[in-house]
Amino acid sequence: MRQLVDKVVLRIIASAQGLLSLVSLVMTPVLFNYGGAAANPTAFQLLILFWLWGAVSAICLFSVRLWARLLVLVWNVVLLSYVVVAFLRAGHRANAERALLAVSTLVTAYLLISAGSPLANAYRQSPHRRTVRRWMLFVTTVIALALIGARLAYSASHTQRALAAKLDSPTQDTRCSAAQQLALRGRAAAATLPKLTAILGTTSCIQWGSDQLPEYIEAIGDIDPFLELMKNGNGRAVEKAAMQLMYRPRHYATRRTSDLVSAFADGLHNSDLLVRRTSAAALGTFGMSAAQAAPDLIRSLNDPDGEVRTLAANSLGRMHSVDGLKAALANADSAVRHVAIYWSATP
Repeated sequence: MRQLVDKVVLRIIASAQGLLSLVSLVMTPVLFNYGGAAANPTAFQLLILFWLWGAVSAICLFSVRLWARLLVLVWNVVLLSYVVVAFLRAGHRANAERALLAVSTLVTAYLLISAGSPLANAYRQSPHRRTVRRWMLFVTTVIALALIGARLAYSASHTQRALAAKLDSPTQDTRCSAAQQLALRGRAAAATLPKLTAILGTTSCIQWGSDQLPEYIEAIGDIDPFLELMKNGNGRAVEKAAMQLMYRPRHYATRRTSDLVSAFADGLHNSDLLVRRTSAAALGTFGMSAAQAAPDLIRSLNDPDGEVRTLAANSLGRMHSVDGLKAALANADSAVRHVAIYWSATP
């Protein structure tokens, strides 16, 4: 009866692990889309190998052999370790994360207990128990020393000075990894902000389809680095700053509306077309709170780019600027006049 129960449990574990590995194997390239695999090649390759290992070991588990059980046990120990670390780091814990942690713990515990009894019997029946004990002691010592050495090496390579030095690396993956570690330190890593903003224009830390580098910078310096870039920056870095300020949730907008409006007003005069377009569109989201930027928007009605002109007219309409709408109605661009007519007719 016990063997039957064990066989059924192993089949359930093998089926669940196999399904999880195959689905994850298919989804990983999708999640790393938009340049993610190129920006994070190490993480991408390790994930692919891990899911392949999980799928193969799940198939092996249908044999109910001890070696297959041990292979799956190691895979689940790695998965559980990752889940525990992610669980402890998470600021909030969803029910799905709790369920994954509980299931991973139960599966690992079952495999450990069920594999322990055959291993103990094999040890008791072995005529080379003394040799086995020596090898176990040797392997345990080597693993312990390796873990201690890895921990010391990790600590030495993850000091703030060492992480800041990695931001100068020619490898984008190294720069992104250092930026992520610095972001976890929050305000304590404020001294590294100049270097982080310096690489913003040349580095893209793609994760799950979006660039995380602006998020890392905001975690350390809030929006101040982006405000400074909008005023004095240039090139791709300013584009990213403008997009970050526009598309981030407005949890800080009520506190710093005047700063944001000033930043986007500066963006209207930037030589970068995307920055001007983003700034012209963003000012309209503040409505009448952005009235101080009306003169800048009125000047943008004569921007060389047609889209900037229409976006500026739309923002002037959203803030109900009488002078702005008058200027738009008198503009030579018919698209600008149409926008002004629409807002003039809107209560």
